[in-house]
Amino acid sequence: MPYEVTTHKNTEYPALNDKRIEHEAVISAELAKLRFAYPTQARNFKQEEADIIQALWSEVFAGVDPVILHEAVIRFIKTDRKAFFPSPGQIMGVVEDIKKERYWREFERRERDYIDGCLRKGGYDL
Repeated sequence: MPYEVTTHKNTEYPALNDKRIEHEAVISAELAKLRFAYPTQARNFKQEEADIIQALWSEVFAGVDPVILHEAVIRFIKTDRKAFFPSPGQIMGVVEDIKKERYWREFERRERDYIDGCLRKGGYDL
């Protein structure tokens, strides 16, 4: 499965090249994990198909935090029972779930901190 990663240079905005190459490296690493997790389907990819998948996933996940993307890929692999290579939408659904979970954990933490602060003062400041 030796696929070459093709990076696309941004000639209009050269400052974005480093960030794009870094992002494409993250996408490439996550796709490699999926190729190993789903070897039956991934070994049938031709180089041109692998390049198209790389470009598509780079575009779809352009604004996604790499840590969240990694967590989403691992979570998908752990919970998948159908054994089919995922679509970007399936991984994006897991990304959205993770973002919601993080949001609510932060909300609950702030709420607890506020309540604790009020109790230390001796009452609520409403």
